[in-house]
Amino acid sequence: MIKVELLKKASTPDLKDVNTLIPQLTLSPQSPPLLSPKTFRQLLDQSHSSCVVVRARIGLRRGIIALGTIHFSRLPSGLVAETGDLVVDKDYRNLGLGRAVLEKLIEVAEKRGARHVSLRVNPKRKEAIKMYLALGFAKHPAAFYRINFPRK
Repeated sequence: MIKVELLKKASTPDLKDVNTLIPQLTLSPQSPPLLSPKTFRQLLDQSHSSCVVVRARIGLRRGIIALGTIHFSRLPSGLVAETGDLVVDKDYRNLGLGRAVLEKLIEVAEKRGARHVSLRVNPKRKEAIKMYLALGFAKHPAAFYRINFPRK
């Protein structure tokens, strides 16, 4: 059984499952930090973001096997949304789970009245890019810049 849902409440088993997915978010050898119980609760308690998960009961596996987040910003030009941290457990990829999560995130953004949904993707993630294009995303010409902290 597979269920796509909005995650609203932090639980210890869910935190464990999400922390299993976090190292799979990056292609770099340095993994993002795992979530503490407090940070996990804060993530779910924010009114300006939502987290969608895929829960599964497959064989012995029970729990969250995919997740994605969406963050909303109210700008002078209107409400906009950006997805982030979309990840499917490596053992369950190519089953349409990432697409299901993204479709739910898009639905959440549309219901909240966002003008658009943006996302960033590593150009090496060819399969993900194909999925984004198939869902109607288009490459945006704007450049993306950031500063990492602490500054070096």
